[in-house]
Amino acid sequence: MKRSWIRSTVTVLALAVGAFAGFPVTASASPRVTAQVVTTFDPGDGGAFAESMAVDNHGRLIVSVTNWGVEQGGGSWTDNVGQLYLVTADGTKTPYGPRLDLGGCSQLMGVTVDAGRVFVAVGNFDASCGPSSPPSGVFRVAESSATPVLTLPAGAFANGVVIAHGMFYVTDSFGGSVWSGPVDHASSPVRPWFNSTKLAPTAAISLGANGLAYRDGALYVTGYASGYVLSVRIDRAGRATDARVVAHDSRLVRADGIAFDARGTLWVAVNPLVDFATMTQTGSGALVVIDGGHVRTVATPIGSLDYPTQAVPFGDGVAVVNGSYVNGTPSVVKLTHLG
Repeated sequence: MKRSWIRSTVTVLALAVGAFAGFPVTASASPRVTAQVVTTFDPGDGGAFAESMAVDNHGRLIVSVTNWGVEQGGGSWTDNVGQLYLVTADGTKTPYGPRLDLGGCSQLMGVTVDAGRVFVAVGNFDASCGPSSPPSGVFRVAESSATPVLTLPAGAFANGVVIAHGMFYVTDSFGGSVWSGPVDHASSPVRPWFNSTKLAPTAAISLGANGLAYRDGALYVTGYASGYVLSVRIDRAGRATDARVVAHDSRLVRADGIAFDARGTLWVAVNPLVDFATMTQTGSGALVVIDGGHVRTVATPIGSLDYPTQAVPFGDGVAVVNGSYVNGTPSVVKLTHLG
């Protein structure tokens, strides 16, 4: 996103305005919580960004990483390249699936696992790039292949993805929408499954629906711009029903990936405040939990967060993937003693 969005002036300026309108959240030291770096990712020549992470059936983390293209001079750039990685508890890191050519205007986004199958969302942030960049949607990734299985309309920006009842659900961060399509065959939906103004971008912050999780018959969605978390039930016909506000809090502005633990606590990764004109950030981001409607910021050790994008339960703690949007060297950190 960092290198490539510079080529999309309108998008960068819109996001820059939004960055300064939010509520800064910074991490603080804690005598209880401990942090261990599990692994880091090679930034390459242009820097890298890690957007999402899921746990597979073998207890390994699957992390989506985009390496940005590099300016070659004379207005020429190399392409962005996406790669999924398997990461074990001891930090062993292995590429999974092929390297994906993302052109100049796409990046890897949310990851989900279903019955041993791995899926990753691809977000296209500038449709004017044309066919050189894949459109927003979802790919099924195997060891030697990546196959598009859901394609969203031009102008959508696919972000979070989950599977429930044989259907994909994908957030659109350029709107306040969740899209849906079948898992068992390729599709191109023409209208959103769910829309809400509470999930929409605002004049101040140009990203809307973002993180997505599923639990007990309902989807949970974050509204990046306005600090909402909504739940939306899926009825027997697969329709959206009974939408309600789970939480609305300034600490949830810029809420990115979300995941539930076994007790039903929702873990939320919150991005820091970024000045996109100078590529500097205020603070490091935050880890927030929502339990019974109560919102609490976890006091993480200083230096453990670097633009966190996703948190998932992992072993006896919580793994956080640091996107490292500004610094360009993503990592996975395990936090323990969180009680």
